[in-house]
Amino acid sequence: MNKQAGVVLIICAIVPWISYASTVNAHFKVTAKVTNGCRFSNSEQINVILPALLPGGKEVSQSANFQLLCTPGMSAQISINDGKHAAKYGGWNLALDNHNQVLIPYRIYYLSDGKKTLWNVPIAFNQEALSKKINMEIDVPQPRSLLQAGHYSDTDIISVSY
Repeated sequence: MNKQAGVVLIICAIVPWISYASTVNAHFKVTAKVTNGCRFSNSEQINVILPALLPGGKEVSQSANFQLLCTPGMSAQISINDGKHAAKYGGWNLALDNHNQVLIPYRIYYLSDGKKTLWNVPIAFNQEALSKKINMEIDVPQPRSLLQAGHYSDTDIISVSY
């Protein structure tokens, strides 16, 4: 055996315990809890722009919709408040900007299967109904008196209880 072979044997005998480190393992658990809940499918504000009201004209209406993403298998109740300019005995009013005493009454309806339901109380929705777009219609009856010209608006809040 030559000198080089002897050195290689010595190095090979020493290297294994240097090159093989011990391994220690630890286990950890990952958990998640999914709770019932809903959220609106987009963060855009729902805007309803009604056609112009004209003296002697007819009732005007406009449709709108929103969609919720809810935990599968749940049901919910959806309500709409009376808005920023609520009528004294319930109901909705559009107010002339900067003149809150100049009001135009309006109504909000839930539309489903060709039926219109006044949305003045919470409406129950099952899982199937929650998975679809929820349609509503805003109606402004023909005003009983002449209206002051200008921009009228209201802000309503949709609440989902589950």
